[in-house]
Amino acid sequence: MLNRIEAYFKIFAADLKSVFDYLPLIFILGVILGFGSYTTLLGAFIITFIFLFFGRKYSLLLAPTVVFVICTASVNFYLGGKSETLFALLFISSLFMIFLSFSDIRKKTVENLPKPISDGFITACQLCCILLCIPIILGQKTFSTLFLMFSTKNGIFNTVSEGAFIVALLSVVIFHYLSKLKIKYLPSAFFAVFAGGVVNLIYGFNTECINLGYTGIANVASADFGGIIRLIISGFLLSLVATSEILLNLKKMKTNKAPKTPLFLSGISNLLSSMTGSIAGVAINDGKATKTKIIAEALVLFIFVLFFVQIAPFIPLPAVAGVVTAQLFERIKNKILSVRVKNIQNKTLFIISFLITLFNIVLGIMTAIIFTLMIKTTKKKEY
Repeated sequence: MLNRIEAYFKIFAADLKSVFDYLPLIFILGVILGFGSYTTLLGAFIITFIFLFFGRKYSLLLAPTVVFVICTASVNFYLGGKSETLFALLFISSLFMIFLSFSDIRKKTVENLPKPISDGFITACQLCCILLCIPIILGQKTFSTLFLMFSTKNGIFNTVSEGAFIVALLSVVIFHYLSKLKIKYLPSAFFAVFAGGVVNLIYGFNTECINLGYTGIANVASADFGGIIRLIISGFLLSLVATSEILLNLKKMKTNKAPKTPLFLSGISNLLSSMTGSIAGVAINDGKATKTKIIAEALVLFIFVLFFVQIAPFIPLPAVAGVVTAQLFERIKNKILSVRVKNIQNKTLFIISFLITLFNIVLGIMTAIIFTLMIKTTKKKEY
């Protein structure tokens, strides 16, 4: 009995480590989105809660992802960038996700989507997130899109906060060495952010801390549904991004034979999120997910939702941005190195998708769709 309890405790502790390491990414995505960390934190809890009770067959790590949030921010920017528009966009896209869960669109999209195209799109979104973290690391205001960042009148290197840069750099160094040590139950990313907060308090760098952002209840009835045609088109594009990301992860897990449930539950989660002033995102797989991880994630997120008002003033924004940059850099490096140099077709498709997406996220989405539609649905070969 004691051995069983000890074994369960070790599994749960390992799951807690993984969840805590994912928290900095959830925080920074809310900041980049422009509506604060609470927006993505509450949304992450909602989707985790829904899957905990209704998605028993799917062991996934559930939270807003880089791809989903970066695409949402870009699409919402073209719609005006207001909170009322954002929640209207999320509401419409969630309805499309629910519709897509009952259709066979997956047979005409993800199953035929060239892997270099999806890899190029995802890698470009991750690089966008890194670039958007740079101003935060330098102690400046945040931007929701690269267009806003590069079109600002003042250069991002003109006013650098030394305190913010030191806290960010220190957090990255701590994260790097803790990751190398591979301590079993120590969440290196979260601990690095915590250490940055301690240094910030001791030395009084007065760097900007995580802002709560939007914490109200956004009744969908009060959302701005003006320009309904643009909203429908934008919502459909965003739903395709979310659907593709879910199906690609299911395909990676080799559980894509029954994708209706995760698609439907993700749609329901985003529908509820749009009614509570938050953003849920999609279900993703980290490669080591278990049922206990969903329980651990739900517990951690619930605690942070309850006490985030008290915790936020002790989380330095530059430290979070620095650690997230380090995390994403490793992913990008591994993804680029995995592209076969000898296969010219793979390389060309990857580069085309990567550059177009980096230039404009919305064009990147459309490019991926066009490449998908160009491939015959009967073709099963992966590039």
